[in-house]
Amino acid sequence: MTNRYSFDLVLLGFGAVAQAFVKLLRQRSPALGFHWRVVGVATGRHHCAIAKEGIDCATLDKLGTTGQVLDICHDSNISRQPSGTLELLKQLSELYPQRSKTNRMVVVENTPFSLEKGQPSVDHVRAALAMDADVITANKGPAAFAYRELSELATSQDSMFKFEGSVLDGLPVFSLIQETLPGVRIDRVRGIVNTTTNYLVTAMEQGDTLLKAMADLQETGITETDPENDIEGWDAAAKASILANVFFDANMNPHEVKRRGLRTVDKTDILTAHKNGQAIKLIAEVKRHNNGAVATVAPRLLEASDPLARLSGTAKGLVIDTDTLGSLVISKTTSGVNHTAYALMTDLLSIHRLRTLNVT
Repeated sequence: MTNRYSFDLVLLGFGAVAQAFVKLLRQRSPALGFHWRVVGVATGRHHCAIAKEGIDCATLDKLGTTGQVLDICHDSNISRQPSGTLELLKQLSELYPQRSKTNRMVVVENTPFSLEKGQPSVDHVRAALAMDADVITANKGPAAFAYRELSELATSQDSMFKFEGSVLDGLPVFSLIQETLPGVRIDRVRGIVNTTTNYLVTAMEQGDTLLKAMADLQETGITETDPENDIEGWDAAAKASILANVFFDANMNPHEVKRRGLRTVDKTDILTAHKNGQAIKLIAEVKRHNNGAVATVAPRLLEASDPLARLSGTAKGLVIDTDTLGSLVISKTTSGVNHTAYALMTDLLSIHRLRTLNVT
């Protein structure tokens, strides 16, 4: 394959996932089949920068390791340095009013979002699609709160909206069904979609209290500084709403998911289940209902034969019940930022493949 296609990447957020994504692209560049460069970066603490000819990746590495501000990356020929994310996107749309058939702008959205309405990530994606950019994200907010709107906007703009890493990091969930299993009807999806709670349950099976397990987990750096959204089931609810929206066209948000968190069970319940060869897991479940779907997140008692009962520690997975192939199981035993970065790269590769098909 020739390097006939190129992508101008705009990084919204430059935390651990975005840094790992850029590193992965640099490692895989010879085999990707396209050129890429970073033309814009927006961060919450380190300012914003636009460089029409591309920002040097070595400079980006320094940003990730030293926390220096982005001012030195900003193109001196662009008079006004953007003060925020939406202003950065507006300036980029003015700098690149038209794109060629073999060049696309791709906005990589990985900013923190609020569980109240999914902001500011929804606004970021909306603005990016409106300026005829493609969007890839591992952020749960856009697809959890505004999937239908953003998908329709992408279609109207001939743009693409990809979010493979929003539910199971690097595991192919949406591409598996949409690209390799066309025509299959999904009747139910259930799974372990949150690393934190599965790790905590495993630790409690081994005798730890919830508080000790939380302290140990935070030392590993796997979980958030404040894991309450995980423990109370909000993270899983956001992922359940994404599954409902994509697979059942539900137009659901996390607040419409019936939710019970991990605090509704205690150590004794978990130890008793483990002793009996069973397992208690925080399960997200979405099933077909009338013309839509119903979604729940709650601790469930699983029999030993259940494939989800075997997933321990930082493992995650889904059981997908279909009308023609029975139950499909996808899972992985570990999690981490490199997995999420890989999902972003697969989304970019998917856009390249689909765009290349349309190049004459």
